[in-house]
This record gives sequence, structure tokens and C-alpha cells, in this order.
Amino acid sequence: MTAINIITEDLQYQVASAGLEPYLYSREDSMCAVGFLDGTSTVVEDASLDPRYSTNPFVDGRRGAFRFYAPVPLVSHDGFVLGTLCAGARETGTLSDR
Repeated sequence: MTAINIITEDLQYQVASAGLEPYLYSREDSMCAVGFLDGTSTVVEDASLDPRYSTNPFVDGRRGAFRFYAPVPLVSHDGFVLGTLCAGARETGTLSDR
């Protein structure tokens, strides 16, 4: 599953997605809002084992059961972080160099 997310002060808005319906979420429930402002990409092989994500409703079963998670911040030319391009899966996983 993949999504392009714009993150505001209160919301995460999926402007495009594949493998899931685009939706509007509270920023509090957003996996992508965790750490995206530092501008670095993250790869989480099993979100249920990562303390940043393990209690998130998209990981713990309240809204889903994501395991693999890889967000890349979307940064404007002047350094403003708009949101993320993220990929996720219900199974654990890794990314190859390719």
C-alpha cells in the first residue's frame, strides 16, 4: 500500500493512494506524522516492535495491522516539509538497495 499524505497541524490528508482508499485522518492517529518534520526517510521492518508506532491504531489493530512501514518526507525547494510519501504492508519486510 502506498500513499501521498499532506500533514497539517490537526490532520493527515491522503491526496493519492494505491492499495487503500484515500482518507482523512487525525494527525494524532497518523503514522506519517511521527518524525516526518526532521526530513529524513525511515524504514521500519516491524512497526509492532517499534515504540514510536506500536500503539498506533494502524498497527495495534484498532484501525489496521500494518507491520512494514517506510515514509519519505515531501520537502519543498525551500525546506518546508509538506507531508510524506509512504509505503506499508500488513507483513513485515525490508527494502533492498534496488
